[in-house]
Amino acid sequence: MMKTRIDRILVVLLTLSFLSMIYHDYMDFDSSIVTRSWSVETATATESDAIFNFQYDNAFTNFSLPEWLENFIHNQSIATHNDIISDPNERFLVLSCHKYGGGLPEKCGGLTDRLRFLPYFIWIAHQTGRKLLIKYTKPYPLEEFFVPPDDGLDWRLPDEQLENYKKEWEYYGNRSEENYKSQRRMPWHVSIHEAPWNETRFIFVNNNLNKVGHLIQRLTGSQEKLMWPGLFRRMFKPSKALGGVIESLVKESGLVPGQYGAAHIRAMYPPGKRGFKGKLNTTKAFKDNIGDNAANCVVKAMPETSHIYVATDTSEILDYLLHESSTWASNRTMRASREKMALDAHTGPPAKIVARPDYNVSSLHFDESNFPGLSGKAPPQAYFQIFVDLWMLAHSKCISQGLGGFGHFASMLSGNHLSCRNRHRDYVLGVLDSCPSPSELKMMKRNVARF
Repeated sequence: MMKTRIDRILVVLLTLSFLSMIYHDYMDFDSSIVTRSWSVETATATESDAIFNFQYDNAFTNFSLPEWLENFIHNQSIATHNDIISDPNERFLVLSCHKYGGGLPEKCGGLTDRLRFLPYFIWIAHQTGRKLLIKYTKPYPLEEFFVPPDDGLDWRLPDEQLENYKKEWEYYGNRSEENYKSQRRMPWHVSIHEAPWNETRFIFVNNNLNKVGHLIQRLTGSQEKLMWPGLFRRMFKPSKALGGVIESLVKESGLVPGQYGAAHIRAMYPPGKRGFKGKLNTTKAFKDNIGDNAANCVVKAMPETSHIYVATDTSEILDYLLHESSTWASNRTMRASREKMALDAHTGPPAKIVARPDYNVSSLHFDESNFPGLSGKAPPQAYFQIFVDLWMLAHSKCISQGLGGFGHFASMLSGNHLSCRNRHRDYVLGVLDSCPSPSELKMMKRNVARF
């Protein structure tokens, strides 16, 4: 009992220390952009001062892209859009999350919802001779979290150039609810060739509900799962503030890109979504079982791993894995002895469980302005957990995936989506002790359907 209380006190102190570091890093970063007016030159200078190492060497050459996509990125200017934006002959397709009806916030979904269909919109921009840009105001500009890498695709649309796109931006923010809803489902690969869009310089789109994943390969000739590893690294790297948080995490844990396994666990996945037939089970025993099984599945996918990064929506699972599990906790030999299990006193866990130091602090959903019950707008660091987990999952070698799209998207970003991935939980079959590969899981579900 005393040790449990001490462990909890240490977790609280570590969390407070980590949040203090985030706060001070953010304040240092924000002091250079107090006006939140994103000058491209200012942002570039700010980012160049930061050294971020937790990424693959030669990522551009290691992850190839289709020729049309390489050409598109090569032909979109780097470091400044000022001349292009002011050129009346240039046209743009801008992915956005802003407002409608003069001030009502758009629904845009989470980070995966917003980014998932980037290949589709880049292909449209490529086909129509447009530049592809991104401009969020909700909850914050994407530049608070991700910025373009050196020599990558510069997707920023600076506020200082507002006079060049003010008409379209004001229309977008004041459009009716009917237009807002219809445009979220618009087949842009068709509509962009029709009036009035074919004559509009800046087309702002909310891409969340435009479910076009099945069209990407037919339109582009390329599978999105093969495009994403290279595209992600040509478009995004962590901002200075976020990069500092990631560097601190990996320095403490000893993780190296491509040399650890990972698990994504969404224990609180709501019933009814995507045909999920299970009931929401919130018992500790159920969560403990999900945690143990997910970690076991990572080792099955990557037997040589010495570290497992775990991203989850439920802090209780990480509390269990780190401090209670007879298999994974760092104090497992002592616990095993108390439980009268025959274990070698010198045997440690199969791999070390790693998580964000603030894993017990709830992450704010990227489509929300603040936590329930709180007024005002949360600061950008309240969303950092989302981006940290995505970056860490994307740089693992192998992933064990559960429910929800976040883990699936991160697996595509890793570059090993087809070669080193298994499932620890399914929407229909529940917890999967056998840790099947995607192809094995399909066969299992076919066999179940027969009966």
